[in-house]
Amino acid sequence: MLKSGCNIHCLIISLCIYIISFGIAAFLSRNQTYTIDYKGLGFTDLFFHNQIQGLTIILYGLLTFGIGNSVLLVINAFNAAGVVVILVYNSYGIRPLLLHFFPHALFEISALIIFTTIVYILSNILFSLDVDNLLGKIKRLLLVIASLLLVIAAIIESAVPNI
Repeated sequence: MLKSGCNIHCLIISLCIYIISFGIAAFLSRNQTYTIDYKGLGFTDLFFHNQIQGLTIILYGLLTFGIGNSVLLVINAFNAAGVVVILVYNSYGIRPLLLHFFPHALFEISALIIFTTIVYILSNILFSLDVDNLLGKIKRLLLVIASLLLVIAAIIESAVPNI
């Protein structure tokens, strides 16, 4: 049987991976600047891009027993968050981040961390051979929550005017 503390431990592991990757990227990007070439995308494009990204995390993670999802989370934290945040801050200040990046990123990053956590939980279940829990209510709920977070992120991101 899967221990009840596994879910929170898996979430903490995912969050730590993201924070550490973000910190490393921020440190490495601290003296660089960036010019934004914003291409506004619609809700559907953004949502499906993010949903495919989340499902890719689950697929790669399950195929690699928890390694692929961790690598994809590191790449996302490093490129999309750490580098973009620091480069935009260095080039344009805090305002574009507060008005354009953080409102949707909060939901999108949370969803990606949940997708990564789902893989850790599923891998733990598969390794413990407790297949009855594989499609349990908690796992389906996490998938629904992550998807809803991506919907909110896509709505916010598609509604944000050009920087």
